[in-house]
Amino acid sequence: MGVAEEAVCGEPMAVINEKYCDPREVQISVKKKWCFFIKGYEVRDDSNGKILFTANKISSFFHSTLILLDAAKQAVVTLRQKKIFPLESWDIYRGVEKGETDIIFTTRTSSLFQLTPNQEVFLASNKNPSLKVCDYKMETCHRMFLPPISKIFAQPSYALIAESVKQSSFFGEDKLKVTVQPNVDQAFVVSLLMIQEEINRRKDDSEDSDDEED
Repeated sequence: MGVAEEAVCGEPMAVINEKYCDPREVQISVKKKWCFFIKGYEVRDDSNGKILFTANKISSFFHSTLILLDAAKQAVVTLRQKKIFPLESWDIYRGVEKGETDIIFTTRTSSLFQLTPNQEVFLASNKNPSLKVCDYKMETCHRMFLPPISKIFAQPSYALIAESVKQSSFFGEDKLKVTVQPNVDQAFVVSLLMIQEEINRRKDDSEDSDDEED
């Protein structure tokens, strides 16, 4: 049985760690941390307000890096942008980035021509990523007069494991409201959502720059 099918069968779907799997459906919120610019993210359990994860952002001229921390401030994974063009890809390392052997999974956008690029996820055990047979897929649907909704599916069963919708407040603070299905690795879901937010931010910045030039 593949890891992508385990949650569907009632077993923990542990991509990063089984301790981040809950036997119940979980509602969480992902919010950006600001200090004149985005400096990271904060993830809370909606049922009790407790912080589950935080992420610190490290930006450089060449790539962006996010370090996901648990509630005890211990490094869970490092999300490292690998390349932007032609298709953006990220490598996710266990703990603080060390080397290729610490990669848990890799993501890449599936097309250049989508309003919000979908993500394909390849586990380190997937030996044929060039064949485009991904282990998970994240798709975003844009709805008229409603905020877009993103869904994460296990492949090849196409079983829904999590979905999120962006919620805007009166003060302009956006956050993602996320539903994680039972037995699904919350750290894995959060990692994909943060990568998607980084992709969207860069796309928005690029469009704003183009508008200014016009």
